[in-house]
Amino acid sequence: MCTFSHSQLWEISSGNLLLSVVFDVSIMSVALDLAEYHMFCGGLDGSVFQVDLCSWPVQRERGFQSEQENGKLFKGHRNQVTCLSVSTDGSLLLSGSHDETVRLWDIQSKQCLRTVNYKGLYMSVWIFN
Repeated sequence: MCTFSHSQLWEISSGNLLLSVVFDVSIMSVALDLAEYHMFCGGLDGSVFQVDLCSWPVQRERGFQSEQENGKLFKGHRNQVTCLSVSTDGSLLLSGSHDETVRLWDIQSKQCLRTVNYKGLYMSVWIFN
């Protein structure tokens, strides 16, 4: 669930709150990798944030500031990121934005591998490998 700059991760079976993350920008989209090691959050400012879900020590509440998160930020979009998808092997991230582009990212290096321009808005993207 996302509300403005706040993202929460809940366990459905128990109803327990597992993680609450506060960002310095509003969050527009969220995706998890299949292994549930990382949560990716698309920001209103065009940033994509990578939140480690398995880092120690385990903290239920975290703050995430884009200028202090070295190596956890994908930069390239010029407008809000409205949709995200992670490849099944967890190596690639696809992001769609109101800047009328879809970007393919290498997750480890945070490098944009390809940009596709399209006139219109993206509501969902899907990646498979």
